[in-house]
Amino acid sequence: MKIVLKPDWDIPVQIPNKEKTETKGHFVGRETELSVFTNELLRREQGAILITGYRGVGKTSFVYKALHQVLEKTDKDKLLFVFINANHLETSSIRGIHPKPILVNLIRRLYAVTQDKKLNRQLKQDIETIYKKSVSSEFRSSEVVEKSRKSTKETEISRQSESSLQQIGVTQFVWFISLALAAIFQFFPAFPNLPWLNKILPLLLAFPIPVLFSWFWRYTKSATSSESVSGSAQQLYTMDNSVNNLEFDLEKLHRDYSDVKTVYVIDELDKLDADVVLEIMRYFKNLFTLSSAMFVFIGGEELFNRYQSTGNDSREFNRSVEYTYFTSKYFLSRPTDAEVLKFLDEIIENHDELKNNIEFEYYKRSLIFESSCDYFDLIQVMKGKINKFDGLNPVLDINIEQDSLLKAKLQKALSVVFNEKYVAYNPIRWSENELVVRNLYAHIQKLLYNGAGSEILDYSQSYDPSSKTYKRPIFELATNDLNGFLNRLGFLELVDYSSYNKTSETYISANKYYLTKTFTESIPDNIHFLSQLEEMLVTNIGRMYQIVTNYWNVYAVLQNIPTIILSEFRNNPLGYSHRINHWGIDAKNAISEIHPIFIQLTSQPVRSLKKRRC
Repeated sequence: MKIVLKPDWDIPVQIPNKEKTETKGHFVGRETELSVFTNELLRREQGAILITGYRGVGKTSFVYKALHQVLEKTDKDKLLFVFINANHLETSSIRGIHPKPILVNLIRRLYAVTQDKKLNRQLKQDIETIYKKSVSSEFRSSEVVEKSRKSTKETEISRQSESSLQQIGVTQFVWFISLALAAIFQFFPAFPNLPWLNKILPLLLAFPIPVLFSWFWRYTKSATSSESVSGSAQQLYTMDNSVNNLEFDLEKLHRDYSDVKTVYVIDELDKLDADVVLEIMRYFKNLFTLSSAMFVFIGGEELFNRYQSTGNDSREFNRSVEYTYFTSKYFLSRPTDAEVLKFLDEIIENHDELKNNIEFEYYKRSLIFESSCDYFDLIQVMKGKINKFDGLNPVLDINIEQDSLLKAKLQKALSVVFNEKYVAYNPIRWSENELVVRNLYAHIQKLLYNGAGSEILDYSQSYDPSSKTYKRPIFELATNDLNGFLNRLGFLELVDYSSYNKTSETYISANKYYLTKTFTESIPDNIHFLSQLEEMLVTNIGRMYQIVTNYWNVYAVLQNIPTIILSEFRNNPLGYSHRINHWGIDAKNAISEIHPIFIQLTSQPVRSLKKRRC
């Protein structure tokens, strides 16, 4: 049995092109994330959006797919996409950044994109103008001098020809007046006591004076023109060469043509130092968040963690300065196994003839196990399994051995626990999905590569002395639930286990398992017991119900009416909480929200673990 891949199986979705409607490359899933992100791109006119996530999860393809959807729902003539690689921003600096090269590169990319686009003619002219201003300083040291000289010579010739009639009229008038005065002084001497001056003055007026005046007139006009042209050339190449003026011009351009949605995509920020990215955002915060354009930044996990709140306590809520640099932040976790299975079906040429084959399904899940449900690693794993080609189609042989079968079953068990109990759908919690999935895959890989009979321990509860409570990270809860699920399937066998916690001076029970490495039961599609997270929720709700019951009984004693027990309150919590609301405690609204959840959870069977057989 073999798998035949499509010739373009490893090509991701490509950059959207307004002139070409077809979408090249493969992209499957992410419906929820795409709907949220695409909606923001469509309805907003400005803002900075950060797309982060684990490397290889398809962040760039995700952004391109969203832009394809925007193209489908918007007038193409009203859209402008500008793509920039972070490596091209020229940010090299020992401490901080050089802001002007970054801004010049943005303008250059904008100018380059608009050259072959069908846009408003005035918009293209204004973009060309700001582009010329942005690169003017590059020519200041050498080219401006040469161009000024050439421009001066050409303008002198032009101005002389344009004003020749004016110059001829002025010189003729001067010659006429000068000759007339020479004739008058020849016959009527102006200085009777100075006969030598009376003889010289007519000669001067007849020739030297008008000649000198004509020459001075032409020189004055030529010098004025030369100075004017030289100043114009200097202005052409050096005006607005400060970063503040360029930023103002770019913001004005976005504002004047806000009817055209401009989306800048700055990719591969994870290849820059996080401090450099932070400094860029600090310097251009107003441009990125307030100008009439959208800026989409694509980076790694480090950026997401860097821009989160620095923490909070009972006294104040602290936010880092960087917290407001982005108007929206999206974290892309690894895809679900259902999305990867759908992707595999998409890129397999002979999928229809294999879709009902159980070995084919096991083989796909073993691929997901080996790639830890990551698109980039999945491609690499599959490339390593290609052993021949059918024309342009790569071919893989399906060979399900015991090792591959264990991988497939472990992967399905993991997906059942995660999808049913721990997947977070709210965008603000997408980073939790990555944390949980990453640790779950690390755990099942350890289970596979450990030998049979190895000891496997649950995570024990962590005691917090300040709050005097037990706290446990969510990925630890998920791992413990996966162990419990594998115990029900026979892959792990339970042994009672307890340890002494010196900090809290209490014994903390934790489960200890032996690894059998065999499944005695098939993998169900659902978990029919409470997860540890749900057990904690039920416990906390029960404690709250006990507190409210105590409040009621205090009131009952004071009013000389019968007291109640906890089970009576649980049967009618809203009835008792209504009276408590008059004391200033909002118990009714809280209970009305949590009681349906409490009933649903407590109606499920309690988890029971299989102990080791003697």
